[in-house]
Amino acid sequence: IITNLTPAQMQAFKDATKPIYDKWIPLIGKNIYDLAVQDMKK
Repeated sequence: IITNLTPAQMQAFKDATKPIYDKWIPLIGKNIYDLAVQDMKK
């Protein structure tokens, strides 16, 4: 199942998950995060 979010839904998702990113990026490092984001765009 693929769910396509509206721009408003995508922003709500980003807002809701921001605390998770704020917690984990410093722990794993920005470089690892950036590599994961690049890989997910493929």
